[in-house]
Amino acid sequence: GNVYLAGFMGTGKSSVGKRLARRLGRPFVDADAAIERRARLPVHAIFARRGERAFRALEARVVSNLAARRGIVAALGGGALLTSANRRALEKSGTILALTCSDSELWRRLKRQLRSRPLLKGGFAVFKALRRRRKEFDRRAALRLSTTRLSTAQAALVAERLLKRRGLA
Repeated sequence: GNVYLAGFMGTGKSSVGKRLARRLGRPFVDADAAIERRARLPVHAIFARRGERAFRALEARVVSNLAARRGIVAALGGGALLTSANRRALEKSGTILALTCSDSELWRRLKRQLRSRPLLKGGFAVFKALRRRRKEFDRRAALRLSTTRLSTAQAALVAERLLKRRGLA
């Protein structure tokens, strides 16, 4: 089945996903990049011009396309697991590996990118509220891996071992 990297923005889904896909000899797909190609706009512009609902509708179509593929490693957007339809499609077609990270390390990683992160426009308070709401979705994932103290290369190696130990890669 497929391997889906989920988790909050800044946990390393795309960078770890690319390395993990290479390690496993599988194609890598970035869901946000697929959404941007479909919309012909960057994610932050989709949010600004069309709103979060339009973005989530595009995301649902991309998730459905990912779930129809076989043998891929995909980095999901931070909110891809918010809808039960997305979760069901992903769980049926593969394994969800949630990347987690401490709040302080995440904020350190994200604060330089606030302009390109539409959901963080309100700064630290908004970040903390969003984190609280999203944590339950990380807990539901089949597997979890903290990237707090890991480099991208280390996280990809640990993810590979975790998947192989469970017979999932």
